[in-house]
Formats: sequence, C-alpha cells, structure tokens
Amino acid sequence: MSKKLTFSISYYKIKINLLVVINYIFIVPIEIPKAIRLYAKMPQNPICQWMMFLDNPNQKEVASIMEENKAIKKAIGELEQVSGDEKIRRIAELKEKYIRDEQASLEYAKDEGYKTGIEEGRNENKREIARNMLRKQMPLELIAELTSLPQNEIEKLK
Repeated sequence: MSKKLTFSISYYKIKINLLVVINYIFIVPIEIPKAIRLYAKMPQNPICQWMMFLDNPNQKEVASIMEENKAIKKAIGELEQVSGDEKIRRIAELKEKYIRDEQASLEYAKDEGYKTGIEEGRNENKREIARNMLRKQMPLELIAELTSLPQNEIEKLK
C-alpha cells in the first residue's frame, strides 16, 4: 500500500500597530490515509475534511462535508469552474508551464554559472602556477607545455 503525502501550509502574520513585523510559514507533512482514518473518529476536524477532499473530491463523504465546511464547498466550485471552462483551464496550464520553464531556466543558469566558475578557477590556478614558474626563471616553452597556457598569455603575466 503506497502512502500519499501532502503538506498543510499555514501562513501567519504578526502585526503590531498595523505594521507587519514577522511572517511565519509552517509546513506540516500529513499522510492522507492517516487523516482519512482519523476522519472516521473526528468528522468535524477541518484538516481531515480537507484530506478527504484532496484524496477524492468526488467521494460521497465530501458531499456531506461540503454542507458543513463552506471553504471546501467554495474549493469544489472553483475546481468545477476551472475544469469546466476550457479557456481558464488553458490559462492555468500555461501558468504552470511558465513556472516550470522559469525554474528550469534558473536551474540551467545556476549550472552554467557553476561550470563557468570552475573553469575560471582552473584558469586562474594555471596562471598562478605560471607566475610561480616565471619567478623561478623557467623557460616560456616549458611553462606553456606544463600549464597548457599559450605563450602570449604567459608573457602578459611577467
């Protein structure tokens, strides 16, 4: 039996004199099967009600929950509206695609920056070795051979 896992996110702001001082986000992992079993014992628990909805919004129990929990009723209404309206569904898909593309672009840029940094570090290391060899008055040809740097670049290091 596989476990389904979701996260409950609560967002709190502490306000003092209408000024937001601190923002808190609590992320609490919740196992859906456990919450569903708990729902049998505590049907009034709003977290269990949400887990029932997230597990299967078309379940019979969810219809009865909707009468008690207006937020779930609103969520079902919006879910039906989004899934029923082709234009809104397409906009939601494009928004998700944009977010994924943006994340992929940032990850690619990060990887490229990392690779570039490593390459720059290696080149700087070669130049430092070449400087040390120049101080020891080693021949340019030997320095170029050992460091893989072009002779004209080694001459600039003098």
